[in-house]
Amino acid sequence: MSKNTLLIGVLVAFLVACGVYVYPLEVRTLPMIVPEASAPGLVVLPVGRTGEVDGLFVRFDTLVTDNRCPVDVQCIEAGAVTARITLMSGDITETINLPQDQVPHEFAGYRISIEAVSPVAQSTVTIRPEEYIVTFRVEKKN
Repeated sequence: MSKNTLLIGVLVAFLVACGVYVYPLEVRTLPMIVPEASAPGLVVLPVGRTGEVDGLFVRFDTLVTDNRCPVDVQCIEAGAVTARITLMSGDITETINLPQDQVPHEFAGYRISIEAVSPVAQSTVTIRPEEYIVTFRVEKKN
């Protein structure tokens, strides 16, 4: 079994465990960049899921825009995404559009930003909304 086949199998198992529907008859070659979920202050979320870091809950509602430069094209700028997220801490809730290329958003004593997005953009592939996985960085303010 090749390393890529094993990696795809592990990724599919992870997505199924997270409740993401996996299309069994469709073979796609979308490179994934997913940092380790165990890294401090990071939460990796597919669309519609909620994660928690130090008492702050982050729900990835949807991807609003994806203006990233495809990996198979030369661009002047790298581009960025904007994600709609809901933040919850205690009885405080806020839903915002969080741009990847701006300063971290401050909420309830935390700074929240987008660390990474997968799959990577390709000029020949249309990414379905449910395929996005975003890694958020959550840091407590000092």
